[in-house]
Amino acid sequence: MRQVTLDATMVERIHLLHSQFASREWIFQSGAGTPANPGNALKRYVRPAATELGITLGGWHDFRHSLSTNLRRAGVHPKVVSDILGHNKVNPAVDVYDRADIAER
Repeated sequence: MRQVTLDATMVERIHLLHSQFASREWIFQSGAGTPANPGNALKRYVRPAATELGITLGGWHDFRHSLSTNLRRAGVHPKVVSDILGHNKVNPAVDVYDRADIAER
């Protein structure tokens, strides 16, 4: 487990979600009020939302790939990307998670 810095826009969105679900402790929760199993959260909440938006989503790990690629495209230094992804070396962030865009060739 590690702490991740969130930008102000993300914090605002989290606060908005909290206000919409004020009667609940967790945004993704089971019927018993405990945190939802990650697989169940993906199946019940995330995949239906992605489908509605026309996004193909394989699983939670897709978010890591997208984040790495988008940070690289934004010019973020590979060491910073590696730290955000929780790697102690730069190579996994670039070699495994980063995806080249055909338009960049």
